[in-house]
Amino acid sequence: MNRTLNKLTHLLIPALLTLLMFGSSPTTALGQVVEGAYRLPSDQIDQLLSLDGLPGLRVLIIDEDAPEKFSDAHSQSVKAWVERGGVVWAEGKGVETSLLSQIAPIVVKNYDYHKSGTGEKGGELVVRGGAPHLVISDHPLTEGVERLYVFPRRTFSGTRNALPILEMTDSKGNQGLVIASLSIGRGLVILDGTSRKQRRMFHKIPDFDGDHPNAVKQDGSWNSYDWPRLFENAKKAAELAYQP
Repeated sequence: MNRTLNKLTHLLIPALLTLLMFGSSPTTALGQVVEGAYRLPSDQIDQLLSLDGLPGLRVLIIDEDAPEKFSDAHSQSVKAWVERGGVVWAEGKGVETSLLSQIAPIVVKNYDYHKSGTGEKGGELVVRGGAPHLVISDHPLTEGVERLYVFPRRTFSGTRNALPILEMTDSKGNQGLVIASLSIGRGLVILDGTSRKQRRMFHKIPDFDGDHPNAVKQDGSWNSYDWPRLFENAKKAAELAYQP
């Protein structure tokens, strides 16, 4: 019996190793958000060195979970991938990483936003064409985007060659370019200055829920308005432009 067991073990182990090698995709090391869009965890930075080898990757999300510092090799690899048509979506503290500054110089500042109606801090519903101080701009990424509920936290005003996607002016007259895009070759870098996570115990934004960023609770469910459409447009842009 022991001889039979040893023989089976000898046969099964190589087969299992083969399944592990060929039955999984490199993108499983990244955090898939939706098909074609992946989030970079801090312990998977070397995945950036071979982005063309990650099948189906079109949108790479850089957020709070990404490392703050990247090597020149990592940054140049991502820049080359974007130039071929990929999309980098930088959100939250991800916009402050060295990766973004090495791809293109950006100006990022905190935005102490006070709601236009009440003067208090919190989220704001922006309706296309609804008010001159809350503007969803005409842009390929905003096709079909009519309403966005946002918690602005950062502004990219002053960033050279940045195209506006969402611009806001608060009750004190403070203007902010809250969402913008930069063209890099055939691809895009999307700068998203809205709240995504709130880890600090204090200064919590009223009504903000980290599990449902940029959404408002209505009748017991969370309404994110046209955020999914905005994200799908980013994927579509990459799918049309990307040339490995």
